[in-house]
Amino acid sequence: EYYAKFKIPAQFRGNVSFDAVDMAGNISNAKDKNVVVVDNVAPGISVTYDNNNVLNDKYYTADRTATIRIEEANFFEEDLDDGLLVITVEKTLDDGKYTKENIKPEFTKNGDVYTATVKFDENADYTFDIKYTDRSGNVYDSYDMDVFTIDKINPVINVEFDNDAINDNQFKADRVADIEVVEHNFDASLINIAMTATNGTNQVPRVSAWSRTGDVSRATIEFAD
Repeated sequence: EYYAKFKIPAQFRGNVSFDAVDMAGNISNAKDKNVVVVDNVAPGISVTYDNNNVLNDKYYTADRTATIRIEEANFFEEDLDDGLLVITVEKTLDDGKYTKENIKPEFTKNGDVYTATVKFDENADYTFDIKYTDRSGNVYDSYDMDVFTIDKINPVINVEFDNDAINDNQFKADRVADIEVVEHNFDASLINIAMTATNGTNQVPRVSAWSRTGDVSRATIEFAD
């Protein structure tokens, strides 16, 4: 018996066959019916968004669609079902309802590149993450998880005073303004209240500290002599 070794190059996918010829010219053929895969390259993954108009680090006022691009010679749709490709979306709605889901978008093939889209269209806090271990054990786990909020609802502002004028804009007593802001993503530092005074000192009253109950935030301003 004689033995021979041969090298299969990286990223090979196919069948192996060979011929043996003796000194008399007799030929034997052998072919392995199994597909041989040599894959030592981790999947390449990138994600892009159609809406990048961010405000205050993580807030968006319109829907976002993520396009996932995976470059992998040995990609299979079943990788999603088998837990090899894990695409995770966490969502917390304005009412506090929380969900965590491993989604399975439909991928389109173009050579070794596969693309899919994921739409984020609810008012919610989101995280988006992706990990992939291909069937040869090559691991992609370096995706920097996305964290963002979609808020398509304008704040509602109400102002009420504790007494009314007795003559146009003349008042015989101090007044207190109660400011109410209905906004889930409230931030007191983003509130701008403009006041002017013509009382000799030009000093305007201060706004009280804000209090919050649910999505309703309140503050008061006291107008006195």
